[in-house]
Amino acid sequence: MNEANRKLVYGKIQEAGDAMTGYLKPHRFHMKKGRNPYAHMGLMIKCHFGASYKDLEDTEVPEVLSYIDNMVRYEQRNGRRYQSADFRSKKVDWGLTDD
Repeated sequence: MNEANRKLVYGKIQEAGDAMTGYLKPHRFHMKKGRNPYAHMGLMIKCHFGASYKDLEDTEVPEVLSYIDNMVRYEQRNGRRYQSADFRSKKVDWGLTDD
């Protein structure tokens, strides 16, 4: 991916992270500050496309931008606003067993 497209995608990831702040479900590994929506977007892109956004082809930029928009809409539609301490005040079933 060329530098201009890399900056475009990175900027979109930053906007998505801002929009998703507080919408990611709590996780036991992120108890103090909550989950990082910027890292979450990078990981979701890597999982979906099989490579980091920097390693994708220029022809994939429109698809990546569309994917980012769809992920933000999905998280905002299906999630709810979480406070980082929301899940500490009540017992949370993490689905783990003692086996």
